[in-house]
Parts: sequence; structure tokens; C-alpha cells
Amino acid sequence: MMKKQQAWHQYWQQGQQQSCIASDSEQRLVKKLWLDWQATLPKQSTILDLATGNGAVIANLLDGDKVSEHRYIGVDYAQINPQGIIGHFEEQVTFLGEVDLANLPFADHSVDAVTSQFGFEYAAQNSAVSEIARVLRNGGCFQLIIHHANGEIVKANKLRHNEISLLMASDALIENAQALAASKLSLEQIETKAQRFIQQHQGSLSKSITGQVLESINQAVLAIQQGNYSSAKSMMSLLANKLSAEQVRLEQLLSVAKSENDIKTLVSELQSYGMRCHNSSVLTEDKLTFAWLIHGVKNG
Repeated sequence: MMKKQQAWHQYWQQGQQQSCIASDSEQRLVKKLWLDWQATLPKQSTILDLATGNGAVIANLLDGDKVSEHRYIGVDYAQINPQGIIGHFEEQVTFLGEVDLANLPFADHSVDAVTSQFGFEYAAQNSAVSEIARVLRNGGCFQLIIHHANGEIVKANKLRHNEISLLMASDALIENAQALAASKLSLEQIETKAQRFIQQHQGSLSKSITGQVLESINQAVLAIQQGNYSSAKSMMSLLANKLSAEQVRLEQLLSVAKSENDIKTLVSELQSYGMRCHNSSVLTEDKLTFAWLIHGVKNG
């Protein structure tokens, strides 16, 4: 199976900015959370965004008032590709890839504020909390948006993960398509197997995933009918790689999402490092659970 860091490296190198926010209303929700929080910061703050990805948090913060007064630094464990968001703020914004949140390359008390959106929870928790406390100046602020184990994001991605797992299972659609491209199955055999797979799992398949997979297989079939087996094999290899990477990312997301007890433990750890903090559930416009929000101040 693809390694975790490689899966995220592949995702961010495609130029993606958001990893979990699917709707405009959710985007407005998180943007307001970030802009309202930023408005409380003192002038000329240095803001450190942890697990930045391609800079979704910083992109939102740059839409705020008086952003020219602040400096932004985004770090991520993966290799990232965020340059498209910097725009006219090149002198204020710095991004660093391949940075371990448990070993930040910054001096003690060197930043005024720390942020993270759906990223902090992927790190080794105690070490990451310790590093936040180390680099954050006394009186500095932090805000974390964290995956909620009972939230809508997790529910949707459980379904997505289950569907991809069905597609990637032994003797299922992806393996059979690769066998076709390798001349180990005939067109008639793959058609029979595909029909059986769809009938067996009809209630668990979607147009957005299985529908696109079937379209890719159809393109490979056309290549085979033209005698271009190498092209078909390449198509199926790329498809399998893409799905494998997403499967790894989704498994991570589901494993790091926090329950209420997990959040209580995290808050206790933050407090043990001298942080005053408050936690709450973030709800969507439809009053559905979206995420956890933790924000606070380092004592000093």
C-alpha cells in the first residue's frame, strides 16, 4: 500500500487547496472562523499555520482586513505546492514542506499565533502540543479546527472509503481492469465481471467514484481495441495509483477524527503546557456537526 506521506505529497502536488471542505457554505463557515479570529490579533503578528497543505487557512486569512500588518508561515509534513495563493503577498508569506510538526524549525517564543485546519490531528499529539507551546510567545493565540468523529465530513468520507475499498478489493473492478490491460482477461470476461460487481454492490456505488472508474476502463478498452495495450496498461496503473492514494488519505482521516473524549484529552494536554483554551462543536447552516474548534491563549 502507498505510504502516508507519499499519498499526501501526490495530492498537494496536484494543486489542490482544500482537502475536506466540499460546499460553498462550509467554505464560508471556516473563512468566517478564521477572519473573526485574526481580527483579535495584535498588529504585526507572525502567524504559523501547521499542516498547511496548499495554504487553505492562509488563503482565507489573506482576505481579511489589514493583512499587510502580519506575516504568515505555512508548514507541512508533505511536499506541497501552494504558490498559486500568494499573489501580491510574496514578501509576507512563506511555505515550508517536509516539516515534522513534532520538530518545528523555529526558535522558542518566535511566533505570535498558531493555526491549523484539519491537519494538527494527523501529528503525534503530545509532541505537537509541546512544539506549539515552545514556539508560541507568552500571550500568543492559537486556533485549531479538527475533524469531528461524528461530523458530516467523516460520515461522507466513510462512505467514500468503503466504495474505494470495494473497487480495490481482490478480483474486483480495478484488479480485473489491470488484468484486462495485461491480456490476462478478455473483453467478454471483464464485461461479465463488471456487471456482476455493479449488481452486487449497487447500493454502495456512486457516479463520482465508480462512474469515473468505469469511464476510465472504457477508455482503456478503446485503446485495447486499437491494439494499444501499453496505453491501456498505463491508464489502469495510474487509476489504481490514484485510488490507492485516496484510500490511504481517507484511512488516515477516519483514524484521526476526534471523539468528545479525545478532545477533552487534547484540551488537558494543552492546559498542561500553560494554554488557556475553549473547545466547541462547529455546526453547519443546517445545524449539522461539522468539526471541533479549539482556541485559546498561552499563559504568560
